[in-house]
Amino acid sequence: MFTSPDGMFKFFVFITDLVVNNALQSEDSGVESLDFSYIDQFSKLILTVVKYSEKEESVFETILAATLIVFTKNHEYHRLNFNQRPFFKLYYNLIYEIQRNQ
Repeated sequence: MFTSPDGMFKFFVFITDLVVNNALQSEDSGVESLDFSYIDQFSKLILTVVKYSEKEESVFETILAATLIVFTKNHEYHRLNFNQRPFFKLYYNLIYEIQRNQ
């Protein structure tokens, strides 16, 4: 699916940034709560990629590293106005689905 680990890392950094920004922009549009639909689908994508990969642990570690890069970037950029809820939802979904499938 991915030709190199670096390509996969860049892909998941880009997609993580995209879905987090989408969730945060839903709050700016006047809605009281964030729209987590993209986060939910992204977490399913992550688990599907991990499930069908040859090296599950390595792939999952690369994806988590990519999400952590975006988390750190957003925290550094927004400082006082940092909203951790999209990341919490993403990590919660991953933990829940992994635990449920065991």
